[in-house]
Amino acid sequence: MKEKFKSWAFSKEHGKCDVITLIIYLLGVCTVSFFHEPWFDEAQSWAIARSGTIKEILFEIPHYEGHPPLWHLILAPFAKLGAPYELSLAAVNIFFMTLAVAVLLFKSPFPKLIRCLLPFNFFLFYQYGVVSRPYSVLTLSFFLAAAFYPSRNKKPLRYVFSLAFMCMIHSFGIIFAGGLCVVWLSEIISKYVKEKHF
Repeated sequence: MKEKFKSWAFSKEHGKCDVITLIIYLLGVCTVSFFHEPWFDEAQSWAIARSGTIKEILFEIPHYEGHPPLWHLILAPFAKLGAPYELSLAAVNIFFMTLAVAVLLFKSPFPKLIRCLLPFNFFLFYQYGVVSRPYSVLTLSFFLAAAFYPSRNKKPLRYVFSLAFMCMIHSFGIIFAGGLCVVWLSEIISKYVKEKHF
């Protein structure tokens, strides 16, 4: 029995367990979100998306908001069309976090046990899954960058897209993407130097 569990827990195969984990995650986040009362910063994002013009969201508001405008642009169609505030805000956030967790479950190289437990830590489940902030989209961009990282030299556009996506959602994303670009550039230069035998 112990050996069977070990073999299951440390297996890196993707399958039913990942699907079940994703469904449980989605149901759990939806349930907790139902009882969550949005905080002032969640409401502020919605108010900006509802009241700001596209020009203001793109060129003026980011100066005092401290992060790029993509989150407000994502919320804008719902807010401007008069969709229910709490329901729409939660639905958008849950959508992006569910995508992020799906990438984690189906694309990560972690053993099955770790993959199936990770979505239920405090940050992925509550802080980013329930509290509706741009971090849900930032998490998705991080996981996409990690999934595309191994093939970055063969298929660079996917990796570059994930880094650009990271930059458009949050100021922290700009810092992380910049760091990853520096590492990637240093790898390219190092490989070039070795090949040319400088």
